[in-house]
Amino acid sequence: MHLSSRLHLLLALSALVVLVIGGWNAKHLLPIANINEKTMQSMSVLHINSASLRLEYSTKKNSGIAVFINDGNEPISIVLPKNWALQEIRGMATSELNTNQPNKFAFEWNIPPSVRLLFNVTDIPKSFILHNSKNAPLKLSLISINMETEEILNDIFLIEDEPHKLW
Repeated sequence: MHLSSRLHLLLALSALVVLVIGGWNAKHLLPIANINEKTMQSMSVLHINSASLRLEYSTKKNSGIAVFINDGNEPISIVLPKNWALQEIRGMATSELNTNQPNKFAFEWNIPPSVRLLFNVTDIPKSFILHNSKNAPLKLSLISINMETEEILNDIFLIEDEPHKLW
């Protein structure tokens, strides 16, 4: 074996050991620093016990409407991108809605049981990721309607620790 072949083999084995010991997996391949909000956005769902959330999402061209309904028995919070504008609240007075801005890119909305929040979404991202709080599982019922193609998707997901790509 030539010296360069031995060096390549040693480097490859060293890299393999680092990956195995470090617990590497495919999610580390995402270039998070290079993602812009038109390419990928995400949301987080925060709750203490098991929760149930319904998302009804319809799109046409580059805009859409997202409706979130807390189907569970306890309040939950959702953290959404800042460009998702609240349009309607059902099941509670607007003055009772609690919200805060955890960072300059997002707003957190607190949703009591049976409350429905409707958001206008501009600049639909090509990809959307849901992060669940690690406290308990989340049942997500997703209805997605593409108004241009008339495609309708109806799915139910049990989301635990790992982020889930919704589209």
